[in-house]
Amino acid sequence: MDGTQSGSIGRWTSIAGDDKRVLVATYDSTFGDLVIADVTDATTVTYKSIDGVPTDVTPTYDPSTWRGGIVDAGAKIGAYTSIVLADHKGHVSYQDRDLHQLKYASEDASGNWTSYVVDAGHGEQVGLFTSLVIDSSKQPVIAYMARGGDDGMGHRTSELRIARGASPTPGPTDWVITAIASTLASCAGLCGSEACIAGATRTDPPVCVAATTDCTPACAAGKVCSTGTCATAVTDSMLDDLPSGTGLFTKLLVLGDGRLAVVFYDRVRRALVLDAETGNGTSTFAETILDGNVAGADRGMWANAVLAGDGTVHVAYQDALADQLMYTTWNGTAGTPEVVDDGVRAGDRTHPVGQAASIYLASGAPTIAYQDALTSDVYLAQKGAIWGTNPIAQGPLLDGFSIAATTAHGAPVIAWESKDPHAVAPLQIGTLAVKPQ
Repeated sequence: MDGTQSGSIGRWTSIAGDDKRVLVATYDSTFGDLVIADVTDATTVTYKSIDGVPTDVTPTYDPSTWRGGIVDAGAKIGAYTSIVLADHKGHVSYQDRDLHQLKYASEDASGNWTSYVVDAGHGEQVGLFTSLVIDSSKQPVIAYMARGGDDGMGHRTSELRIARGASPTPGPTDWVITAIASTLASCAGLCGSEACIAGATRTDPPVCVAATTDCTPACAAGKVCSTGTCATAVTDSMLDDLPSGTGLFTKLLVLGDGRLAVVFYDRVRRALVLDAETGNGTSTFAETILDGNVAGADRGMWANAVLAGDGTVHVAYQDALADQLMYTTWNGTAGTPEVVDDGVRAGDRTHPVGQAASIYLASGAPTIAYQDALTSDVYLAQKGAIWGTNPIAQGPLLDGFSIAATTAHGAPVIAWESKDPHAVAPLQIGTLAVKPQ
């Protein structure tokens, strides 16, 4: 590191644009920072680490350079970013990965950023899948997932929450937090000193119990002794897998009448859901199942949504069983789901498609950027008389992770994480790819 941008960036990417600026919020996997990239000019991208840089170490390089010249990694901060622009200034919601807290950062007129904790939780993990908007009163609102709450009976819960700022410039205590959806979820990895065991039946959720030593004979591997009975242990995945519960892939929108609407994936019901506020500012919501929630279906992964001027919510998502890219709408009622890309490729086996979907409007037409997971290429699909699809990033690099798209200066801009499979490192080094359309 010599004072220029370094590290592995591009994960948990979000993007915002207006008539003057295009900003990307992303995560630096090497240093653990929240990074803001100014991509207004895609040929001259500038980076600024705004949270996660340790403050108690001496800079190695010029303090005016990248990370203030500090080469030491700090806390892991900057997951699940969501960035917006208001009056040409940036606002970001994100998760502190180490403390599992929801944080918020905002930019002042001089380009300086201030950040603080919005929801520290009460022992549960909060701040997953954040989605930030500025509402009709110019106040920030954040939708996000919380997991690992205790229902008092040994189960762990999952919630979709919204945090409303009390003013356009709220302080750390100026937020009202409301849970708008909840469900029981897996307790794997969330039981502390206790063990997570399977429920009594296949439909019962797993439960946290204190392990005992009164089982004779002793329990076999993969089992936990609980009051004389060997029960099946439910262990946390060693991989960075998707959590169970509700509120995954959250996308918050402000409807034309000022009400909020939030699109998300419920992994328990395996359904794509839209919750619409019953009245402006009420923080009470009515649910519509847009797709899924039936036997043999799993619809709603990688959900992303955009609002059109006529009030229609356009939604992109994945059929997780068929690995197909899907699309549907809502305008007071659910539209008819459509297959956008079935993954069929001439002369090849069927490809899994639809990951990291990001939808935007191009000249009024719903357009989706997404990943072909077999080839790690980025595709665009645009709605016309039929859906047309074409690749926009192919080649030896692994592209299409954490795709984020917006419209700025009247034209689309798409960003994603790109990896070099031949990099000399334990893992591929991620870089931020930016492609104006």
